[in-house]
Amino acid sequence: MSRKVIRTGNGLFIIRLLCPKEIEAGGTIRLSVFFEHQRDGPINPTGLTCTIYEGVQMATTKATPTPIQDIYGTGSWFADYNVPSDQGSGPLYVTWEGSYQSAGTPSALPVQATQVFRVTNPNINVV
Repeated sequence: MSRKVIRTGNGLFIIRLLCPKEIEAGGTIRLSVFFEHQRDGPINPTGLTCTIYEGVQMATTKATPTPIQDIYGTGSWFADYNVPSDQGSGPLYVTWEGSYQSAGTPSALPVQATQVFRVTNPNINVV
């Protein structure tokens, strides 16, 4: 499993990401995220989205799996992604995006985190 912790917003947000490091094409991968605000505790970002990209520039959108509130409660989310069987070997990137407005702040702040996982496909030869 690949675990990643991101501290952002001058340390106000801690975002914990979890996903397998590698998956074979044709399989299903579970992508998990946990959002915590240093003052407010676990939070649910507004407008939370999950997007899978291909390419280092993340220029090609592969899928937009639906974020689902996890059984662990506030701040805990997951999305399942069915990797197409014809997906070539290489890295894919998952990005979680939303916003959050803490009590006493004038506006919402963007909340974003990205993690990479690798797809292997023994049926497609990489040239």
